[in-house]
Parts: sequence; structure tokens; C-alpha cells
Amino acid sequence: MKIHNKTGYAYGYLTDSAYIINKKTNQEFLITATIHVNKNKIYNDGMYEYDAVGIPFLAALGRQLIREYSK
Repeated sequence: MKIHNKTGYAYGYLTDSAYIINKKTNQEFLITATIHVNKNKIYNDGMYEYDAVGIPFLAALGRQLIREYSK
């Protein structure tokens, strides 16, 4: 399994784009996901839930996709 990705953080938005290659099954796919993590809805205050909400969500999404495409 090979994963190439790029993440971006800005004003309460967290985006991850990934290219995932499974050499065992000869499958590959691209995915981009964006999540809004600005609970207080105040922009440019530096108080965003990247670590508490965004990164765990995107990590779980990625693990689930890999499980599904590894079958």
C-alpha cells in the first residue's frame, strides 16, 4: 500500500487530498475531503478543532477506505 497526500489548513477548514495505491489488488484511487472545524464560528481567531475533530475524522475516513479497497 502506498499513499501520497497533501493537507491544507485554513480558517477552520481542513482538506486532505490523497492518491492511494494497493499493489496487491492492483487498485488505485484519488480522494479529496474537506471538513469544517470552526465550532465557535469566529474566523481568524486561531481557535479551530483541527487536532480534536478534523485530523481524527480524516484518519478514520482513510482507514475505512483502505479497508474497503483491500477486500
